[in-house]
Amino acid sequence: MEPAWNFVFWGLYQGILLCLYRYLENKLSIKGFSPFWNSVLATFFFFILTCYGWLLFRANSLEQVVSFTTILITNVGDFNLSIPKPSLSGLLGLPVLIIYEIIENYFNNTHFYLRFRPVVKGAFYAILMTMILMGVSNEPQQFIYFQF
Repeated sequence: MEPAWNFVFWGLYQGILLCLYRYLENKLSIKGFSPFWNSVLATFFFFILTCYGWLLFRANSLEQVVSFTTILITNVGDFNLSIPKPSLSGLLGLPVLIIYEIIENYFNNTHFYLRFRPVVKGAFYAILMTMILMGVSNEPQQFIYFQF
């Protein structure tokens, strides 16, 4: 399969998945669950389907998609992953961003941080800048699309 076709199939899959999500978003619910938890479960389910769709973007052939799918389904207990460990900046930065999202959701305002004192805002920006600088490497990186 040509790399350009991967984009077409991936985009088609993602588009159909988004349409399906929007259509079923308010129609599917589990009895006994609050609307919030139904939304969380639906989002989690469609997140898994979205991640699976990335196989179409990554795979070089239809046979490779079938092979990856077989491994995903049948090789559940093998946690010997060949992916590298996340960087220190990733490990430290992720909780900061998750806390940021939780606070934003709590205040129900995307500009909640404007109410904070300048010292708190400065500390938050300093933490984020430190995380970014920790993750920056001086080594030249190959353009991401050439890695596939």
